[in-house]
Amino acid sequence: MYDMDDQDQERHNYGAAALSIGAVVILVAALLLFLGAGRPGTRNSFMKRATGEVGNEVHAPVEETGTGQEGRGDGTVRADAAPDAAGTPPEGSSDGQAAGESGVAPSGLPAGTPEQGQNGGQTSAAVQSGTAPRDEAVQVKSISLTGDRTFMLQCEQMQLSAKIEPANAVNPFLTWTSSNGAVATVTQSGLVTSVGGGDAVITATAPNGVSVDYPLSVSSTQKWMRLSIRTARTESSRIGDEWAYSFEINGQDVTGEETLVVTLGETMSFYSAATEYLDNHDLGTVDGYYTVNKDGFTNGFEVTQEFEIDEKGKGADGGWAEVTVIFTFSNAI
Repeated sequence: MYDMDDQDQERHNYGAAALSIGAVVILVAALLLFLGAGRPGTRNSFMKRATGEVGNEVHAPVEETGTGQEGRGDGTVRADAAPDAAGTPPEGSSDGQAAGESGVAPSGLPAGTPEQGQNGGQTSAAVQSGTAPRDEAVQVKSISLTGDRTFMLQCEQMQLSAKIEPANAVNPFLTWTSSNGAVATVTQSGLVTSVGGGDAVITATAPNGVSVDYPLSVSSTQKWMRLSIRTARTESSRIGDEWAYSFEINGQDVTGEETLVVTLGETMSFYSAATEYLDNHDLGTVDGYYTVNKDGFTNGFEVTQEFEIDEKGKGADGGWAEVTVIFTFSNAI
């Protein structure tokens, strides 16, 4: 067995001490390395934060100069990326989306609001203006009017019919007007009424401005007038009451329920008769005339006839009756 001398023993002791010191150094270094790995601001931690790992919950890095958040590599910006002060989308949004795909709108608004935009985040002009996009409406292209005459007497009516092209126009409602209300008027259904003599133009206009004219003329000297007849009789006690009346105007039988054409300046003839029903009947008649003047033509007129009847029946001689007949003409409309 080898026995170490004093020199060997000294070297052995130095080696063991060196190993012990090295072990302590290694242990201390390892401890420092372990503690340093968890401290903020180290190189490893900074590198991890600066590179921005890809993941749903990882934010894009922010420049310290305050220029705004950078976009993600897929061309979209996360939901928490708000527009800049000018109202433009953040940089990095290559497809025009104003918010991320998470369904959360900027400023905490619900997804799908006009501020976020719909259909993938894109805000259309229709959404911004509050109106929905639509195809161009079918407009009225032309209008035609049909009537049964272009010349009218005063105080008569005529219905105009309108045809609109195309038939599927979305707003086919017409506005009706007359160029001269003193000659003719028109309702909003196209019913024309002649009022006075002269010329007028009836116009039908569509909402988009397309219009059509219907010219007409109205007589200055002829008009339709309504006739009514009433009678009154004053008599003694010695005359019968079984009487019949008949009337004629211009040689034509009338009953007092007609509408007649009256001409300004015309001289009209009137005939009235009262007849008793008995075989030996009594008869009273009267003829008369009336010339239509301007005032009567404009405002209407009356023609009054009076005549007497003497009783000729047996046992009733001396009886009598006075009869009054009134013809009244008024404007038909």
